[in-house]
Amino acid sequence: MRTGGARGEVIMTPAEKLSKTKVRRRKPQERKARRAAVWQCKLRDFREELDLSLKDVAGACNLTITCIFQVELGSDPMLSTARKLATFYGKTIEEIWPRLAENGEQTEG
Repeated sequence: MRTGGARGEVIMTPAEKLSKTKVRRRKPQERKARRAAVWQCKLRDFREELDLSLKDVAGACNLTITCIFQVELGSDPMLSTARKLATFYGKTIEEIWPRLAENGEQTEG
């Protein structure tokens, strides 16, 4: 959430709006790293922070559940898919897919 406008109104992303309408289900599970990657996808982290299901995100972004699942696992999405997801979460593509340094640490900037 961020404030904006002339009256200091709260501006919510589409993901935050959808999250407010959902009933909390279960706690997120711990997961293991699947492979060494150049990019670290943070989509699942953002989705779980808002307690949204794959179905919720897929419906709101007009994508398939399988597409969202594959991207969260590390598949490289099409640029149009990446833009839809970034817009939905109110993030930049770089915030969702930060580049990793050779030692596996997230790079700055």
